[in-house]
Amino acid sequence: MSTSNHMSRIPSLNPSGEQKNSWGPALRRWFILGGLLAFGLGGWAMGCATAPPPPPPKIEIRPARPHARAVWVAGHWQWKGKRNGHVWIPGHWKAN
Repeated sequence: MSTSNHMSRIPSLNPSGEQKNSWGPALRRWFILGGLLAFGLGGWAMGCATAPPPPPPKIEIRPARPHARAVWVAGHWQWKGKRNGHVWIPGHWKAN
């Protein structure tokens, strides 16, 4: 029969007789640090992804109202990504 010189980790006991967890404070610090880092980098990444302000609105000529319940929806600039930039979405009549 062979014996090994390997010492197994034996948990120590508190004076109250409860098992002492020596990894608790270290793990807690790592979780807190990881959470702060994740939220910090997430906020930084979101801040870098903002679009530039849109150009001033275009002046549109509103066509005649197609019927009495139609409502005009004004045109607006829509961000289509870095490659396309802002794209003008023209105004239109919407049935209400």
